[in-house]
Amino acid sequence: MKPFKSLSEKIKDKELKYSLKLPLYFCGSLLIAISFFKRFCIYSANSQGYYIYFIAGCIMYIFIGINPVKFSFPVFVRAFVLFLSAPMALLMPFHLGIGIFILSIYIMCGSLIQTGKYLYTLGVSISIIALLFLIIYHISPSMHASKLLLRTMQVAIAVFGIRSTVSSNFLMFIFNGETYKFAISYEQSGAWIFLIIFLTGIIYILASFNIKVRNIIKYCAFSLAYFVLRYAVLLFIYTYEKNISVFFSSAYTLFSWLPYCLCAPAFILHSNESLAIKEYEINLDINSCAALLSSFSVLIFIFYAYSSSGIKKDGAVYIDEYHSPDWETVYQKLDRENYGGQKSTYSLMKMLEKQYKVSVINRSNQYDRLTPSDVLIIKTPTIKFNANEIAQIDTFIKSGGGVLLIGDHTDLLNMDTHLNAIANNYGINFNFDSVYELDTGNLVTYSIKNQPILHTVSKMTGNYEFATACSLKSTINTAKIMTTGNTAAELQDLSHQSYFGDLSLSEEEYFGLFDACIAKKIGKGRIIAYADSTTFSSFSMHMSNNPEFIFSCTEYLRHMNILTWNYVYAISALLLVVPLVIIAIKQLSIRQTMIWLIITAYIIPFSLCLINTSSMLSKTVASKLSEIPAVYFLSGSEKQINHFINTPNSHDEYSSLFIAFQRMGLFPRESDDVLKCIETRALQFIIVLNPAQVSNLQKSLLISYVAHGGTVVIGSAQFMDNEFINFLSAFDIKYYEEQSALGIQSIGNEQLLINYINKTPISQNFVYSQKSLQYADIRVDFFQPNAGKVFVVHGIEMLSNLALGDPMYTPTQKQVEMHNELYRMFVFILGNL
Repeated sequence: MKPFKSLSEKIKDKELKYSLKLPLYFCGSLLIAISFFKRFCIYSANSQGYYIYFIAGCIMYIFIGINPVKFSFPVFVRAFVLFLSAPMALLMPFHLGIGIFILSIYIMCGSLIQTGKYLYTLGVSISIIALLFLIIYHISPSMHASKLLLRTMQVAIAVFGIRSTVSSNFLMFIFNGETYKFAISYEQSGAWIFLIIFLTGIIYILASFNIKVRNIIKYCAFSLAYFVLRYAVLLFIYTYEKNISVFFSSAYTLFSWLPYCLCAPAFILHSNESLAIKEYEINLDINSCAALLSSFSVLIFIFYAYSSSGIKKDGAVYIDEYHSPDWETVYQKLDRENYGGQKSTYSLMKMLEKQYKVSVINRSNQYDRLTPSDVLIIKTPTIKFNANEIAQIDTFIKSGGGVLLIGDHTDLLNMDTHLNAIANNYGINFNFDSVYELDTGNLVTYSIKNQPILHTVSKMTGNYEFATACSLKSTINTAKIMTTGNTAAELQDLSHQSYFGDLSLSEEEYFGLFDACIAKKIGKGRIIAYADSTTFSSFSMHMSNNPEFIFSCTEYLRHMNILTWNYVYAISALLLVVPLVIIAIKQLSIRQTMIWLIITAYIIPFSLCLINTSSMLSKTVASKLSEIPAVYFLSGSEKQINHFINTPNSHDEYSSLFIAFQRMGLFPRESDDVLKCIETRALQFIIVLNPAQVSNLQKSLLISYVAHGGTVVIGSAQFMDNEFINFLSAFDIKYYEEQSALGIQSIGNEQLLINYINKTPISQNFVYSQKSLQYADIRVDFFQPNAGKVFVVHGIEMLSNLALGDPMYTPTQKQVEMHNELYRMFVFILGNL
């Protein structure tokens, strides 16, 4: 009770203005920490409240920094700029991992230049929050289970008279007649947010004038006790609520930590409380400028040595087929004669052959062909690697080679086990699980908006949709390409098909941040580990940003590191002698040196953003993709376009219509951005399957595209509604529509109800039509408005999976005949381009 008595005495002594600042300080730290986690981590699916929490936390900090007696407008402005600049630096586009190093210097030291009264401690604190969050963001994807916390919670709930047992990483106990099995993790306990609040409190204590060890001990003991008690209470709340969100929702997080924020200051208050620190002056002299330039040159060298594009290689791309005989093969051609079901849906080789020399490894001794200029792709191995092969791969990487490891969910067919025999040598591990969205149970979508530090590959790829990925674990010196937020991981279940669980969050599962794609530099070479083989299947490869991702990975691996880290350390140490010599000769004070190093920390991030050489890779990828003739399916939203691309109520994401274009030798793409479609130099035509999803802006761009000689293919259903008629009229296309009899047509084993509608073109720019011959009620009308061409495909629903068959399986004979009808229709279109 003594700390609380101290607080009472302060209030009686009219020192309330200082006593209330510490609770505000803790609460501000809590709100800003929640805002970061809500924006980037487990709350990212519903991040609208990010700004509310962030602004509220900043306001609390600002009021701490303002003297309530003598309000100074310049101080208010300086405080506001300070509290916005450090956290917002999280959005700066750094690449290849060096961003963490540079940005840490920026946010840790940057606030020191703001030396107004009452601002020193607060500025450092909010900067430390941002720094801690970056560290947590980097390490937490590989840190979920906690053995220490597991044993601690077993003791904690024993205090309540409940017996428990520990099995592996799970805590099991019986309560109210039910058995519970909790995956004790850092995210579930709220450890990461607690760490931020706790350490900002430590920073305050260390920055105070009157530091007492006794106060620090009391503060630490109270903090740890509250942390354990809070988690135990949440465990019991879950047993009543049966809602896993009690461990991560913003409301539970806020209100469960508020008592700590209000009570913790009582354990560190002492007499003569003040947030003030004496003000410094900045002296601009030649000596300080010399220190500035010296420190700047050191960091520039480190940046270039680590973050440059590297030396481009011109070797071949090798695909290991030998170790994956039970998976999709690269030999089966994806054409109009060979369907073959799943064995014909792997077209990685076909895509890469458009730009690179590609070879296949189908015997173990062919690893001898690899040179440091080559790239090796190891996809979903179903047989293990022997010691000699692993040694050859290791030598290949360290001498400058690039390796892409492609795994999949739940250690299917032991492929992740075999990959780990290689990856574990470099601190990388494929986990035996499958990841999914925390709140919906759907497949994971990666967004660059939710990754504060971007790798070169993720910058070139942009947003990304996973299919069935596992998670990756890696060491701290691994670069993050794609880290998914708002994600949960379901452990493999050997009793279910493909080892999937129920993909719904329970107390037995981990959630938070998970790595799905990472990169690491090893000697002169590079390695990328990727956790979702579905990307490289033909029913997925050409969708969304998958081609950008595939070419980005390949181009990144086709570069050799300029310097190894040993050289970086040696030369950096040599360069650091320069500022030390200048300081010794010119007798700079430590204050002057620190001030200019701080200014350097402000200048470096903005300078390096301008001179980052990794942009050359992005231009190379864009150039390679633009050279490939493409057929674009236009969607009107971020989701895939209706059932012609997406198959509702099915585990298969993409349709046979999409794959049919690949069978014709075309390069199909999907995008909701008309400009992206039009800007492709080798574009063949744009397909609009659902005009209702096309916005007015997109429609105007399409009209302009046709007017300048472009080609558009429009899908028409049996009935033309007013919206569709208006869409066609924008291209000066008109129809007379008359309904005919109804009929039943059998295709395969399915019965289809067909509305026969006679559509007669009455436009002056109509050229002629082409009808299907036998199995489908399809007609293609050819119009030529202005310099461009428009094709209208009637009966487009006949080209859905219902008629063409599922893309993952071998079609029946009737479905093959339907495919042939489709080919005849589009041969007519291609012949008129």
